[in-house]
Amino acid sequence: MSKYKISIIHKYHIRILCNIPYITLNCSLKTPRFYLILTFLSVLYNIDINVNFPTKGVLWMTRTEKRMMDTRQRILEAALLTFETTGYQNARVTQIAELADIGYGTFYQYFENKKILLLYMLEEMHKHIGDYGFLKQHKGLSLRDRLYYGVLNILKFYADNRVVFNALREAEASDKDFSEGLNQLHQKLFNRVSYDINYFIKKGYCRSEVNDTIIVAISCMIEGYVQRLMDQPGLADDIGKIANSLTEVSYRVLFDDNRTTRKEEN
Repeated sequence: MSKYKISIIHKYHIRILCNIPYITLNCSLKTPRFYLILTFLSVLYNIDINVNFPTKGVLWMTRTEKRMMDTRQRILEAALLTFETTGYQNARVTQIAELADIGYGTFYQYFENKKILLLYMLEEMHKHIGDYGFLKQHKGLSLRDRLYYGVLNILKFYADNRVVFNALREAEASDKDFSEGLNQLHQKLFNRVSYDINYFIKKGYCRSEVNDTIIVAISCMIEGYVQRLMDQPGLADDIGKIANSLTEVSYRVLFDDNRTTRKEEN
């Protein structure tokens, strides 16, 4: 039996290194038992195996935890369907529970009421807003394309979360507890456009007359189309064209083509 050593990368990441490997396997750990089997094989057959322990996730959940996660997800999906068909104000816990195929009392083991459920959805959107950020592969693009992807990501975020946003708008009208989180979400999204434009101004790309008023006007124009997306879900199919049109208008307002081209070349 060959010697081997275990190097601990951190608490849950372990690498098994055999002295004379002739086979290399890279695998994600599924169960602790699976890990023990791989360890035995690595020693017996001189296999170099890299095993990554997940720090969190489904793989390490107990059956009870998996069942609870599945039930929570069914409740959220049922709530979205209920909010879309009846609206937030008219939605009832009994409807959500029936669609989720759970008992009425089970709902309250996860959420105190529909308000807490909607606040949970709002919190989840805050967590995932980074998924719609400026991607690394977009770096190095032209100013117009940078502006385009910024607008497109904003529209995509609203379109993908349309049902939740509409429920929040409806809930906010009668309950101000939703206002702060919703406003913060809007600011995070539209601040990205403002940040990019201010960056262009500092670099000297923009027209000299561009100021805060023009930046606010562009943000309001984009927000206007966001409202249309909320009210007309069919527009989501043309989201690329909408983003392109908004970008074209914004670009003409912000930039002088000759001046911008010279700056980018330098």
